[in-house]
Amino acid sequence: MDQSHGTYWGRIHDYFHQNKEFESDRSQNSLVHRWSTIQEHVNKYCGFLSQIQNRNQSGVNHEDMVIYCFLMYKKKEEKKFQFMHCYNVLKNLPKWNDKWNQLAASKTSSKKQKKTANDSPAISTPACNVDENRAADLRIQ
Repeated sequence: MDQSHGTYWGRIHDYFHQNKEFESDRSQNSLVHRWSTIQEHVNKYCGFLSQIQNRNQSGVNHEDMVIYCFLMYKKKEEKKFQFMHCYNVLKNLPKWNDKWNQLAASKTSSKKQKKTANDSPAISTPACNVDENRAADLRIQ
């Protein structure tokens, strides 16, 4: 559907105010800003999660990867990741997945090929040492 940026966000503003279940007087501009904040932080989280998943470490399950990701995010961004509820919605949307698949494909095609049979990929290690007590605090309920 071809529509201007203003028309698109106007429709989102109208929808937001018709369907909210709490008190809010957010303007259209406020909604645009909030979305850009959510998108920025969820993109960073996804990038960190991709780095961890690409390590293919044996014995590391999805929950461990999420913990490593939370710790990596906190270390690099110097604050906790506060948008897990948004990530959980976005990760299942086709448009979001298409974007990440495109990024993954472009990264794969730009990687250098092995030159000889003796060349081996670099060994990767966790982003940081995980303190079990700190990691337990980060587990998703």
